[in-house]
Amino acid sequence: MPDNPFTNARRGHATGARQYTYHLREVRMSKLGDMADKAKRMAKGHPDQADRAVERTERLVDERTGNRYDEQTDRAADSVRRSYRDGEH
Repeated sequence: MPDNPFTNARRGHATGARQYTYHLREVRMSKLGDMADKAKRMAKGHPDQADRAVERTERLVDERTGNRYDEQTDRAADSVRRSYRDGEH
């Protein structure tokens, strides 16, 4: 009988659906990490463009939330800038 991720529970594994879900989550997180690394490399190579993108994003979030989280978006934007400016900014 072929391995079916939904029938592995009887073999002493986590329930098949849960095990399969954990696997998908790991794959997605891995791809998300790869995308984040790629974005950081791009930002380090083009800091001026990255600054403009951070500013636009910060402004968009502030507009959509009615500036309720202005302090948090300021801190987040500063943190992002530090991540690709290596302490310059």
